[in-house]
Amino acid sequence: MDWKRLHFSDFKNGIIPKTRIHEATLPLIYFNEPLWFYRCFKDKRFLFDPELQMNAKDIYEKSRNIKVPPSTNGEKREVEYLFDTDEWKINKLVAVPETKPLPPITHVSSTSLHWHREKNINMTFAFNGEAFQDHLETSYIVLCRSLKRILFGTEDITLTKDICESFFDNPDNFVTVDK
Repeated sequence: MDWKRLHFSDFKNGIIPKTRIHEATLPLIYFNEPLWFYRCFKDKRFLFDPELQMNAKDIYEKSRNIKVPPSTNGEKREVEYLFDTDEWKINKLVAVPETKPLPPITHVSSTSLHWHREKNINMTFAFNGEAFQDHLETSYIVLCRSLKRILFGTEDITLTKDICESFFDNPDNFVTVDK
């Protein structure tokens, strides 16, 4: 896809991402600040530019259907979200063998921890969950680190514009969804 470069002057009266990378594209900003991206998408802040709107819609749809890569031995995996139902925040996102049984609800002192499993990674899981709204920042810090570890093998990778754009350009990274 031809990714339009963002100019922060385009967002004069809007939210500007903390990642102020000169002329960044949405894939790069998405991997650094998915919460900023989802808020702008929800508030229709990309509508002023048809090309940017098309880029945003593409990323939004793909970010809901990220394919979980197989383990190093080729075993199929799914993802488990661990979340705290007292504070409603995501504590962990891990890739597990699809044959692994789902863990039971855990009670740690007064906190209830629940596991939720999906076949693909849905990065909108917390944003679209009404209960998570008070702890979105914390949840997305966890989700971003986990996503890097699952997709790229480490949380410490520096995601360049080329890596991020290549990821979203490769259809093999996403589960095809019938519309």
